[in-house]
Amino acid sequence: FTQRRWYSGIRRVAREAGIRKPILWISRPELAGALGRFDECLSIYHVVDEYGGYTSQDDMTRKELWRAEEELLDRVDISIVVSEQLLNRKSAPNREVFLVENAVDIEKYDARRIKAIAPEDLATIPGPRLGYSGLIGSRLDLKLLQDLARARPDWSIVLLGKVDNRGCEDDIAALNRLSNVYFLGEKPYSEVPDYVLGFDIGLLPYRINLETRNISPLKMYEYLAAGAPVVSTDIPAVGNCRDVVDVRNTAREFEAACAFRLQNDSADDVEKRVAFARCNTWDSRVEQLWQILSSRLNLDAPARAGH
Repeated sequence: FTQRRWYSGIRRVAREAGIRKPILWISRPELAGALGRFDECLSIYHVVDEYGGYTSQDDMTRKELWRAEEELLDRVDISIVVSEQLLNRKSAPNREVFLVENAVDIEKYDARRIKAIAPEDLATIPGPRLGYSGLIGSRLDLKLLQDLARARPDWSIVLLGKVDNRGCEDDIAALNRLSNVYFLGEKPYSEVPDYVLGFDIGLLPYRINLETRNISPLKMYEYLAAGAPVVSTDIPAVGNCRDVVDVRNTAREFEAACAFRLQNDSADDVEKRVAFARCNTWDSRVEQLWQILSSRLNLDAPARAGH
């Protein structure tokens, strides 16, 4: 009943805005009921995670989600995924699935990198600062972070983002008890570059599981746009980025890579990372998306200023 009311409201607002043949763009299997309700000219399923890999779900919920997703993938006109792993998992005969990875708003970092001013709550934290920006929860290797903080009490571990302690309450509590670990909370998107530019190292401390084997971490591009060294566990998303990302498997190797970068990073290394980020901007992703959509809708390319 709620969904019917919701879709009815959206149709009404669309009509009032003069929209007659919309593109329906959905990003969760639970929204499959929207298909066909808007007289859409094109339907798109945008997959940004392996939703069935979320560790907070029980087996029954996971199976039902995957069943619904398979049906959705077969019904939509096209699907877009953010990682090669998702491309492999979601592709099948008679499906059109396209890879469009995540990216970064490079201009936000270019404008602030030369004269970065750390926010007050970050500026009071002693350096070096090893930072993570994003959801803090069971997808992270929280024990690795504990080991890192205990092994190097002279380093500050800065965790920026919302905390989801489902299934990891004890590990989150253990991190909170460490004097050199700082939880700064969730910040507005517009302020995130100021924090990331204050990191001496950007961390990608993911556990290796079904969820993280399929991600395309936004924060990787943000760290690189800031010029910061990046140290990651061995998730597939960094497989093609090893020239600009240090990939390590164990806590000891992870610590050693951080120590090396803190002592040996160079201006050339910084420029190499920023150059990588410049090749992975949202503008370039919009170009990709436009090529996909325009070919289906027989549209001409818009003027550059109209993007």
